[in-house]
Amino acid sequence: MPVNTVTDEPEDMSKLISKFVRVCREGATTDGRKITRQQIDEMASNYNPDIYGARIWLEHFRSLLPDGVFPAFGDVTALKADDDQEGKRILLAKLSPTSELLELNKRKQKVFTSIEMDPSFSDTKQAYMVGLAVTDSPASLGTEMLQFSQKNRDQFSQGTDIPNTVFSESVEVDELEFDEDSEEDDKPSLLSRIRELLSGQQRNQDQQLEDIESSLLALAETQQKIQGDLKEQSSNHTKLDDLENKLSDLSTRLDSLTDQLSRDADTHHSARPSATGTELR
Repeated sequence: MPVNTVTDEPEDMSKLISKFVRVCREGATTDGRKITRQQIDEMASNYNPDIYGARIWLEHFRSLLPDGVFPAFGDVTALKADDDQEGKRILLAKLSPTSELLELNKRKQKVFTSIEMDPSFSDTKQAYMVGLAVTDSPASLGTEMLQFSQKNRDQFSQGTDIPNTVFSESVEVDELEFDEDSEEDDKPSLLSRIRELLSGQQRNQDQQLEDIESSLLALAETQQKIQGDLKEQSSNHTKLDDLENKLSDLSTRLDSLTDQLSRDADTHHSARPSATGTELR
């Protein structure tokens, strides 16, 4: 579907950031190569506009002069990957458009997008989105245009490796809706704050459940240990009672034996006669 028009433009176009819109779908490219699911995931996870920001261009052309006929029409601020209803992997982007792009949007011009992908970007050796084109071509880009682009490197900025860059088939932008995003007032929207609050509550509930579960497990382990200790102590106590009984029995038997020996000694012992001195006579 054509992109939605935007009315009541703010004076500062830099405040406009679009919601996520589909810009690429896994599959064929303009030169027969394919963009894979893995490459879409790599582009989404690796994209960092502070390291290398993808700009928005008209039909993939760049102007060497700032006031040339092919200026940049904005920037890609964020990427993410998802699956469409057919299970195909798609790449979604947030766009920061210029007033010129918004004017084209009003006139229903350049309503399709085609990404520029470097399949082995810099030191990462992974796919990276290096540019985004707006176009009126509902299908793939024309071969003639692609050949012209590759033969005329001066039409492109020097940061792009043209022979290795893959141009995706153009896809129609779903709905280009914009939110005001002031650099001076970077407060989250009400919806995002509500979502964050709800997700925060969910995280708190999940954390509480995890804490309760951990506490119950710890309590069960402690109870099991106490039961084991009590069982061991009970066993030891039984053994101690047995030892005490045996010791008491031995003590009783020892006392009895001592008494018996004492009585036997008295029975078999006779006193020595007193010496009178007559025995020597």
